[in-house]
Amino acid sequence: MRSLFEVRSGLEAMAVRLACARASAAAIDSLAAYWSGIKAIARKLSIAEIVQHDESFHERLVALADNPELTRLVKETNARIRFMRLVAMEFRNYRRITFVDHLAIVEALRRRDPAARLTRLERHIAVTLDDIEKITKETIARIYMRKAESAPE
Repeated sequence: MRSLFEVRSGLEAMAVRLACARASAAAIDSLAAYWSGIKAIARKLSIAEIVQHDESFHERLVALADNPELTRLVKETNARIRFMRLVAMEFRNYRRITFVDHLAIVEALRRRDPAARLTRLERHIAVTLDDIEKITKETIARIYMRKAESAPE
């Protein structure tokens, strides 16, 4: 699983460099408006809904690079790590970290500052990498518990 999070980090870093050069101010503003709207209703959202919106944010961010192949790869990677991200959202204030980091990422993108944007993005994804062992164990335990609950008696 660590390798998938590392791939995601690398793909998004590439997307940021491209987006800083290619994205229009209107497209960046659209991403900011999307995330501000989600932030406004965050307290009402379930963890699954937050993860869905988090994925959407990252996919919209990558789309700013105007590289359809890069967007496809990020979507495929997100699909493969989705369940782990659901578990991760329950660890260490991920909900708060997600909202704060996304706003900082958008601001760095507005400034066309790829270094600041990359630093924030890498820190944002590294939070998950730091806890990957705990998250993996918890994910496996939950999968096992689901199987045990659904097994015929």
